[in-house]
Amino acid sequence: MDLIADAPSPVALAFAAPDCAVTVVGPEGEMTMTLRKGENLRAALLQRKAKVYDFKGTMMNCNGGGQCGLCAVVVRDGAFGPQYDWEAGKLKRLGPDARLACQ
Repeated sequence: MDLIADAPSPVALAFAAPDCAVTVVGPEGEMTMTLRKGENLRAALLQRKAKVYDFKGTMMNCNGGGQCGLCAVVVRDGAFGPQYDWEAGKLKRLGPDARLACQ
């Protein structure tokens, strides 16, 4: 399972402003969307048809339970704050800017 969690994320995030304007940079290009503060990022991305998972992730994800680490995203400007301890354990190989989109 560690090998799957270490796969590169197809989504990278950069918050454009405090009002949660989110720019998603993924394999299908760049898309900007506005999210409500506190909205579940994974659910919002899937609702807007953004690709969150690669093939393995699509087949093996935990459906937003925070257990698999397959929805890891990179937040470029630190807008989410520091990782939680349990999150850091799942994402340690991806670096301090990685976060779980489902959480």
